[in-house]
Amino acid sequence: MKLKTLTSTTGFIAIAVVSLVLIGLVTALGSSAQFDLTENKLYTLSEGTHAVVSKLEKPVKLHLFFSQSESRDLPELRSYARRVEETLQEMVEINPKKLSLKTIDPQAFSEQEDQAAEFGLQSVPIRPGKTLYFGLVAEDDKGVVQTIGFLQPDRETVLEYEVAQMIYRLGRSEAPQIGLMSSINMMGEFNFMSPGAAKSWVVVEQLQQLFDVKKLNP
Repeated sequence: MKLKTLTSTTGFIAIAVVSLVLIGLVTALGSSAQFDLTENKLYTLSEGTHAVVSKLEKPVKLHLFFSQSESRDLPELRSYARRVEETLQEMVEINPKKLSLKTIDPQAFSEQEDQAAEFGLQSVPIRPGKTLYFGLVAEDDKGVVQTIGFLQPDRETVLEYEVAQMIYRLGRSEAPQIGLMSSINMMGEFNFMSPGAAKSWVVVEQLQQLFDVKKLNP
């Protein structure tokens, strides 16, 4: 009996000590401190994102549209919306002089709803007569925009990459130029020797999203 009592007491003391350490840690780091204990580090920004955001040449504004009232009965979606907002806010904190975030609740028949529709965001019906917006718009200083029409929870693992790509496109003065040298028709040019619809390779299309790709003759 004494052994059991001693063990229980020791356990309570250990829990108390750990709790005090955690409280002290949070107090020392401030309210913005975050701990990422997920297996895939979903809430930790990559070094690539840090590099993209910290080296922005032009200001970029992020507009996060989320229907607060229409989503009250969708706790999982609301939870994901909070994670999205936290991720975007983390990006802003890297370079607040060049990157900003504004959250918008596009209520029915409001100016904000009209704005969401003008940006081309998707309205998803959730029940008769009710639709929901959950999209992201990135805008540069000249009004050029990149959008994600609807932020799907099943694409959470690629969210950071897609947002960083949008920011990268809009935050540079001009696209870096790279040369592609190949004896294979990778860029989809018309070839008289093999007529038909020529299509560029996927890898080239991906490069063209970020760079000005020029073909170099061997």
